Amino acid sequence: MGRQWGAVRYDLPALFRFLILALPLVVLAIALAHFAGEALGLAQPGTLPAPYLLGRWLLEGVGLVALYVLIHERGLGRWLAGLAAAWTAWLFRGPVLMLTVGGSSRLSSAAWWRLLAVWFVLYTICALAMAVVARSLEVGTEAGR
Repeated sequence: MGRQWGAVRYDLPALFRFLILALPLVVLAIALAHFAGEALGLAQPGTLPAPYLLGRWLLEGVGLVALYVLIHERGLGRWLAGLAAAWTAWLFRGPVLMLTVGGSSRLSSAAWWRLLAVWFVLYTICALAMAVVARSLEVGTEAGR
């Protein structure tokens, strides 16, 4: 039923179903947040060509889903694993990026802090969505964990 790699046991069919459902859900949430941010004036519209934008969303989605799987398989519950994955990703997407790019640009730091808040909410929503998908598929090393 499951396959053992080191100390982690994966149920490959459940993991595959999780990836098939969670990745598009997370990418969709990221895309909707991007368009909402543009509509509300929180982000600059049209900053990247569409293929690059889609690639960025896919990369971000794969990163969030992979981090969720890695943290969840280490023994945390679904909800805590989702929040830990999302907030860890946000730490590097948010404050680290803000300090690096915001500090070296001539833009107001207020714009960067608004984006940090949007990313925090977005990543938290993605975490909860991944936990719901994992719960519905009973992804984990033991059924129902």
